[in-house]
Amino acid sequence: ALLELGLADDLALRSVADWTRDGGSAALRHLLAQPEPPTAVFCANDLMAIEAILALQDAGIRVPDDLAIVGCDDTPEGVVVRPRLTTIRRPGMRAAQAAMKLLLERMLGFQGASRTVWLEAEVVIRESA
Repeated sequence: ALLELGLADDLALRSVADWTRDGGSAALRHLLAQPEPPTAVFCANDLMAIEAILALQDAGIRVPDDLAIVGCDDTPEGVVVRPRLTTIRRPGMRAAQAAMKLLLERMLGFQGASRTVWLEAEVVIRESA
């Protein structure tokens, strides 16, 4: 997506961590330690994003004024934290149904070419970005 927008794919602006609160804190510290820290961060899940918001607030960094945060999952906790979390709502039930259909087709012997199933996600805009 970065390349499609004409932006550099800077590996320094990626941080790999486990999908926990501690992982979110460690990933955020890595990103903020860069010579040119980001102005926005997309987190792999809402738990990491919420922890990022709390850590930024503890450091005196204003969300979203200084750094925008976006999570992924649209968990109920996203509306409890302040600012409320902007997030991606994924189509969980539709994904499960599509996966089950593909599995059943495979089990019943429908070979054919492998295929990709695309499901639309929704951006839930709140206050953190």
